[in-house]
Amino acid sequence: MKDGRWRKLSKQIREETKKCEVCGSTAFLNCHHILPWQYYKLYRYEIKNIICVCCRCHTFSGKSFEKNAVWSSEWLKEHKPKQWQWVKEHI
Repeated sequence: MKDGRWRKLSKQIREETKKCEVCGSTAFLNCHHILPWQYYKLYRYEIKNIICVCCRCHTFSGKSFEKNAVWSSEWLKEHKPKQWQWVKEHI
């Protein structure tokens, strides 16, 4: 998803957050859709559906949002309960 609206929103979130919300790293930040934008197009630009994570926590770790849905759900529930509640209500 490389449209202008997404690039602007992603940049805004990364600049405001300034670090990985999981591990605290400030390197190689990405914005991750909690509910996949391919299936939840209505929430593609919804800030509550986006979390700022580093490359490692986004994709490359066993405990990553891309590779481990169970871990990421539990992490979100524990560390971001309001965001977790929003996700539950929109699945």
